[in-house]
Amino acid sequence: MEHLELGNGSKIPQLGLGTYKITNAEQMETVVLRAITLGYRHFDTAAFYQNEAILGAAIRKAIAQGLVKRQEIFVVSKLWNSEQGYPQAKLAIQKSQAALGLGAIDLYLIHWPIRGLFTQSWRALEEAYEAGQLKSIGVSNFAQDDLKQVMTSAKHMPLINQIEFNPYLQRPALLKFCQDHQIKVCAWSPLARGQCLYEAAIVSVANKHQKLASQVVLRWQIQRGLVSIPKASDLTHLEHNFDIFDFDLSQADMRTIDLMDRAD
Repeated sequence: MEHLELGNGSKIPQLGLGTYKITNAEQMETVVLRAITLGYRHFDTAAFYQNEAILGAAIRKAIAQGLVKRQEIFVVSKLWNSEQGYPQAKLAIQKSQAALGLGAIDLYLIHWPIRGLFTQSWRALEEAYEAGQLKSIGVSNFAQDDLKQVMTSAKHMPLINQIEFNPYLQRPALLKFCQDHQIKVCAWSPLARGQCLYEAAIVSVANKHQKLASQVVLRWQIQRGLVSIPKASDLTHLEHNFDIFDFDLSQADMRTIDLMDRAD
């Protein structure tokens, strides 16, 4: 597993497991235990997903079984829109921490930039970070102007911006802004909901490396220095997504996917 170092010295596994829509406790346990056995150490959830408690329970079971140690696991959760604002965010952080039952949350993000509230929410995150409730803090779905607004009053800069990013949506200006300010970028919907996996150019690169198209796209993101959190509840997909650390894409391969950006 490859890691990126955040601005505060914490290390985040570059490949994580997105858990959106996994709301059945038995299914979550099956997926998480298998993921940990495969080598996953990064798990992404959110208050909005309504699965923090079952994710935490599954991870605690893995720890109890001796499959992994707590300090090896990196858990991400997020503040939902209806809980933004300073007092609301402080309470929401406590609720997420209690639901997960894993002690301090490794990374906590503001899920969306709700106008007029997200700077107040950020102050609550900063205080929880300073108190040790949160080991790292960041944002999600923030544009450049949103980031600038946070930075005007922030004591601590966002360490991560989790955004939609895939071969069709590469957002070069936002990516450069984040890189210039030492903000790591995490890609959600990294496989474009599967749409990009039928692109002839990607399939050609995959055939050359004797890999799947999904593995090539995830490898492309890893080599670009991003964190990637593909969703998987199917155990075969879970295994395939993790099997990306035994090959490298050439500069030409990378360029092939770079040229697929459809954004303005």
